[in-house]
Amino acid sequence: DRENTKQVIALIENCRNQINPNTHQWKTTFYQLAMNIEEVGKSNETREEKLFKTANLYVNNGFPEIAHRKSQELLKIRNDNADDLALQAYIYYRMNQKNQALHFISEAERITGRSSRLKELIENMN
Repeated sequence: DRENTKQVIALIENCRNQINPNTHQWKTTFYQLAMNIEEVGKSNETREEKLFKTANLYVNNGFPEIAHRKSQELLKIRNDNADDLALQAYIYYRMNQKNQALHFISEAERITGRSSRLKELIENMN
């Protein structure tokens, strides 16, 4: 639980560090993202796990709209998984859609029976 909180906080901190798309760093990051997505695609994991990991990769690399599409696809398959719902909440957070983010994090908390640091961060959005 503490490790998950650390990861969520790290993810949120990363959203403050957007990379200029005209730099070598951005091109390197984009290339690495493509390689990671290809690696996930080749894995022997379930379709659900591949969708989760791919959405996570996209949102963490500054592509929340693409992450949203992957997450929506995942939620059509399994909509009662707290991790999937929390990821969707985080994606909405990154897209500055507070109400949607709150809806999904509340659903995740309902399933787990625990409160989330992410909810507090979402509630404090402007």
